[in-house]
Amino acid sequence: MADALANLPKDYMEGLENYATVEKRLAEPEEIAAIVAFVASEDARWMNGASVPANGGAILLAEG
Repeated sequence: MADALANLPKDYMEGLENYATVEKRLAEPEEIAAIVAFVASEDARWMNGASVPANGGAILLAEG
């Protein structure tokens, strides 16, 4: 896991991993990099001004 997350409390990290996403885990850096690579590629030429959520389906679990 990224060094930036290393100092977070264990119970907080477990909550993120188990309850914050449909996948029940945090994204690997390579998974986020693949999204960035696509958006920066010629294949995404028709995308403009778009926001690409990379939240592991967390929006599906949001209350309200």
